[in-house]
Amino acid sequence: MHLADLPDGILGTTDGEHIWLDRRQQQAQRRSTLTHELEHLERGHAGCQPAAVEAEVEAAAARKLIPLVALAEAIVWACCEAELAQDLWVDPAMVRTRLMNLTREERDYIENVIALREEAL
Repeated sequence: MHLADLPDGILGTTDGEHIWLDRRQQQAQRRSTLTHELEHLERGHAGCQPAAVEAEVEAAAARKLIPLVALAEAIVWACCEAELAQDLWVDPAMVRTRLMNLTREERDYIENVIALREEAL
């Protein structure tokens, strides 16, 4: 992994062998970007991919970085997306991706955790 001054709007890239991350990222964003680029490597990708592939890669990275149990516990107390991202040590975009790609079973689990916490109050 190499840190570099990438063009504006490019947080990371891979040539299928190496990964470059924009050096201006904060740690949580760098962690999110690195996981995204590692997912590309695992899939054998090099360079830019179509939007649908990027969305798949981002969803897979979000699942790796944000386990369901941790997400549910953070949702209980976080008052906004920024707090949720901070608690989960990812960037807000990764949180949004994880939330947008929840399965029905994952949603049910989170709702159950919230209900149990509310009962305990």
